[in-house]
Amino acid sequence: MKSQHSNNAPRLLKLPRSLAHTHSGLALVFVLIMMTIVFSVVAVTARISTQSERAMRNDRDRQIAFHAAEAAIDDALFDITSSAGRKAIFTKLTSPDAGKCLNESDATNHRGICGIDAASILLYADSTQINWDASETSTDRKYVTYGDYSNNENTFGIAAGGMSVKAPRYIVQKMDIRFPNVTKFAQSSNSTNHVRTFLVTAVGYGASVDTKVFLQATIFLP
Repeated sequence: MKSQHSNNAPRLLKLPRSLAHTHSGLALVFVLIMMTIVFSVVAVTARISTQSERAMRNDRDRQIAFHAAEAAIDDALFDITSSAGRKAIFTKLTSPDAGKCLNESDATNHRGICGIDAASILLYADSTQINWDASETSTDRKYVTYGDYSNNENTFGIAAGGMSVKAPRYIVQKMDIRFPNVTKFAQSSNSTNHVRTFLVTAVGYGASVDTKVFLQATIFLP
């Protein structure tokens, strides 16, 4: 006797082979698109993070250089106005020729004293005028390093355990400034409106030798 099957039995629905391949292709494309998006987001995030870190590092380096330059200005103030510095020299100073800077070979204790004219006030940021990067141990250097004449302990250079790659440094230029009716700071009875005035140009370094901050200050000597 033959078995009989009901016409209502469920049947498996088979998709055409071409339609199945189409679905697989779409899924693969979708996966590739999502992977591309994820990788792009990760790459952009990493780049932003790197740039932010670099910007913070550069800002920190510049702050180090700025504070080092400020310290050099303070050191120059002591050098010019204190009897423990070179006040005696600056009081009777005859300015060198315009644009010329002195070192120890030119005159004892006259290192870093430079002549000035209208064109040379801001030129010392240019290494062609004075070599700021000359070796600190060189006898020919024409700048003063922090502590040279003030006996302040130099804690800035890397060699001294500081954060700056080099010690801060400065030069001093004597300026001819006259003020009407000024007698308090008179240099002599023949020049009652002259004030002994000095322009200090200081350089501070960051952790990188390429990070420099130049500051200038005007100092009046009573």
